[in-house]
Amino acid sequence: MPASLNLKRFSTYLCAFILIIALFVGGFSQSPEEQAKADVEYLTSPELMGRGYSNKGHTRAAEYIQDRFKDIGLENFGDDYFQKFKMKVNYFKSEARLTINGKSLVLGKDFLPYALSGSGKAFKQTNIIHVGNGLMIPQKNINDYRGTNVTNAILLLEGKIPGSLKRAKSLTEKDYSYASRADVATVLGAQAMIILVDKLTYRAPTASKNIPILEVLTSAFPPDVESIDYHVHSKFKNVKTQNVLGLLPGKFKSDSTILVTAHYDHHGGFSEDVYFPGANDNASGVALMLSLAQYFKENPLKHAILFTAFSGEEVGLEGSKYFAKHLPVKQEAIKFFINLDMVASGESGIVAMGGENLPKHFDKLAAINDSLGIGELGKRKHTAISDHFPLYEQGLNGFYLYTKDGKQPYHHIDDRPETLEWDDFWNTYELTRNFLMQL
Repeated sequence: MPASLNLKRFSTYLCAFILIIALFVGGFSQSPEEQAKADVEYLTSPELMGRGYSNKGHTRAAEYIQDRFKDIGLENFGDDYFQKFKMKVNYFKSEARLTINGKSLVLGKDFLPYALSGSGKAFKQTNIIHVGNGLMIPQKNINDYRGTNVTNAILLLEGKIPGSLKRAKSLTEKDYSYASRADVATVLGAQAMIILVDKLTYRAPTASKNIPILEVLTSAFPPDVESIDYHVHSKFKNVKTQNVLGLLPGKFKSDSTILVTAHYDHHGGFSEDVYFPGANDNASGVALMLSLAQYFKENPLKHAILFTAFSGEEVGLEGSKYFAKHLPVKQEAIKFFINLDMVASGESGIVAMGGENLPKHFDKLAAINDSLGIGELGKRKHTAISDHFPLYEQGLNGFYLYTKDGKQPYHHIDDRPETLEWDDFWNTYELTRNFLMQL
């Protein structure tokens, strides 16, 4: 290993060690602003490597949040603060490699393995076939493979789907999804798939396909391809993980509870140098939740507040689904919930998902927003895009708050702390804090 890499890793671990010592020895002498930044810095550090499932990053993140709950003074529900469960995840055991015409592409910058990719490798493979979008949709008389034998071939696919197909009422997204296209390629005997895209975005690893699938930036792919080498090692298995729960009792109404939630997991990574930090998504939401916990510990409400950090959001809302079916308090005692996800990058203000479902509560939220003068407040109906949705389906009332139209790269290795917009973070904090006080 090069000495420069050893020095880089030593510096990274030294910074993480100093951060932890400052947190647990210095207590809460830091200002709220400093503490929130310290929380985000640690949660996005190489030690946690994207808070994924290949190197116990999710466990280290959960232990950190548990320690923060303890230091704040929140109560647990048993021997620890964990609500444990299992889920299936597809994750990568090592760095994926891709070489085209003898030139190595850069993982994370030029290409990524698709989240559902299977394992496989090839050396100087020359059987490479371009198959358009790689679609086979009989009801639309679409067959990009017509007259082509793709057995043992590496397929090149255009990732972008024509707008006419997306607008077709007889089709759903499943008909042209990467997963469906991979199923077709597998049935036809293809060896692997390379999908050409305009930007790299990692997706939910909720299943595993039988062939390697790589997304490659069109700009990084040569016009004339002669040979391809690749190596992908993925694993699809049951993973033990945990939600983290901390209870702050109310001053008067011990039988009435407000939920404040945020997911802490993210997409992990491939090494200490190539991983998904997940600063906005969702270290920012966890840091905001912890900031609220500290404030309300010092300024308690009459209602109890249950602070919950979910695992498994990025693999299909698994943590919040489990929580909703195994509530640690009686459902009828839960007065309202606030879910915080991606709260530190937005150019169009804050959005309250659920605002259209709960107009009276939204009017109260909007009045607070106007009094604070923090910009536009939008509203939407509940949809299944974050951890609020299992709570909503369980019959609970609440909002999912997020900042809209941010510059932050979504599900990308550049979602880093230095690009967060802290004014957006503190605007969301003030809005949430004041709303909870009025509840």
